[in-house]
Amino acid sequence: MNYFSHYYFDHIVNNQDYNMGLLLPDLLRNYSKNEYNKKLINNKNGFENDLSKGVVSHIKRDASFHESIFFKSVYNENLEICKRIFGLNEIPRYWFGIHILIEMQLDQILIKTEEHLLHKMYEDMEKAIPSIELFLFSIEHQNHNKFLDGVFRFVESKYLLKYNDENGISYGLNRVYQQVNADNRTWGPEIGKSLIPLLDSINNSIHKHFQTLS
Repeated sequence: MNYFSHYYFDHIVNNQDYNMGLLLPDLLRNYSKNEYNKKLINNKNGFENDLSKGVVSHIKRDASFHESIFFKSVYNENLEICKRIFGLNEIPRYWFGIHILIEMQLDQILIKTEEHLLHKMYEDMEKAIPSIELFLFSIEHQNHNKFLDGVFRFVESKYLLKYNDENGISYGLNRVYQQVNADNRTWGPEIGKSLIPLLDSINNSIHKHFQTLS
């Protein structure tokens, strides 16, 4: 699952720390990938507060999501078209790309129907930022300032609103590929257009199987 999906399904009203915890594993991956003790993130060090409980909930939800009927159905229905279109555009790791696209497009669908909740997510994040420091110590994070700067940028940019743009998903996928050094090109509009049949197909599959997701 992606940022907003975690918040949408598991957030607790008036508990900003827990809600921030739901987002922290993805934020840590994007803004400080190898700068903390990953063995400690799943509450294995005995540290527990609302924020850490949100982190644990995220990890459990991710594991169940990727084993769910919903994810497997959407993935299998679109694997071949993804393989073909990625191959035509010389985009590597089609199995990775479809995984990311399913998560992004699920976020996109939820945001379009519940955009007010996305704004609430950012409000909760902003209020919970002061609570992050203690958690970073608990996971032996090596660069607090770098990570917190990344969180501030994420909140200020309201990046997920880009998912409502016509090219928001292809732009976001390109950013992910660049971040993991899978494809360092900046994709031009021709690649964005060529992805449209795949995005439409995944979108249809998500709506088709949405009732199996909880």
